[in-house]
Amino acid sequence: MGAIGLRRALGAALAVAAAHLIFASCEGAPAPGRRSAITEREARGPGLIDEVITSRGILQTNSDLDAGLISAAQEGNLEEVQRLLEQGADIEATNSAGATPLIEASYGGHIEVVRHLLGGPRVQGANVSAQDALGFSSLHCAAQEGYLVIAKDLLVAGAPVEQVTVRGSTPLLLAAQGGQLPLVKELLQAGANPGLVDRDGATPLYKAAQEGHREVAKNLLEAGADVEGGIAKRKVTPLIVAAQAGHLNVVEELISRGANVGARDISGVTALHVSPVMLATDGELTGKLVAHGADPTLPDGADNQPLHWAAEFGNKAAAEVLLRAGADGDARSGDGRLPHELVCICTEVDPTLEAALTCDKGACSKKDTASLKKFFKNAEQG
Repeated sequence: MGAIGLRRALGAALAVAAAHLIFASCEGAPAPGRRSAITEREARGPGLIDEVITSRGILQTNSDLDAGLISAAQEGNLEEVQRLLEQGADIEATNSAGATPLIEASYGGHIEVVRHLLGGPRVQGANVSAQDALGFSSLHCAAQEGYLVIAKDLLVAGAPVEQVTVRGSTPLLLAAQGGQLPLVKELLQAGANPGLVDRDGATPLYKAAQEGHREVAKNLLEAGADVEGGIAKRKVTPLIVAAQAGHLNVVEELISRGANVGARDISGVTALHVSPVMLATDGELTGKLVAHGADPTLPDGADNQPLHWAAEFGNKAAAEVLLRAGADGDARSGDGRLPHELVCICTEVDPTLEAALTCDKGACSKKDTASLKKFFKNAEQG
């Protein structure tokens, strides 16, 4: 496999769990004026949501009362919610995305509406286990958006702590990915299993490491999460994905918890190989891995050493660390090239490819490239 081909394969391995988020009806920060689940569906057009709705037999409500109730819940209008329920609106009504008033109120962070729907005066409490067409429950929405008080109310009302979306995401995984530390603590206290994986095999710890959430990772590890538990089918560990993303603080936490610095993914790539991808670490992340036993001469599955990666991504600081640690300056890559011949080939990667590993921002200008080639040529000559 050529160097560029390896970059593409690695990109797919490191981000295999990320693509599913586009389909989450609770995903993303609300736009001004609040973006509802049905608006999300309309914005995306026909596709997965329509298929799920058809397969489950979920129908858009025709009742003005029910539609009004869902709208009032989205907007956090408690008086209107109360009025419509008293007039006979169905507390379990769903919109065309399958979301109930409770799901919408939870997503919007409307505490008083949530509490009324859970059991206000003359109200038979809403079903806390209800899920929308993509499997998002009220607790999923609260966990993802960081609404601790709502999550506590839902848990007290009996919300299942390990319910999963159609993509296999638990509330804990969504909270971990979003860096919602108070939610992570609350869900763990409520009995959430930190070892459960989503449909792609990603653990909550993997998600926290990928996004750089050190305190979340720490709490997951203290709750029993496997420090090597990433995406098993791709063998991408939390340490590898944290190193690739340049999250030094998470790398330090994982190493302090015994993470294997020599662990390889399915392509034979280690954390040290990907450590030069981000320039912002200024070689410190690479140095941290070397200091804890990472081999600076270890080839990956395509026979490229960490120094070749540093050249490819234009990371002089990482290269200097590797050379001081014993990297061979004139080692040839798997396709027979010297380090100076690989300088900044990250510019050749198609950025439109899903999860493509391209040059870091600010790397590989024409001036930098010329200077880097000179640096690596000097290293090759000893």
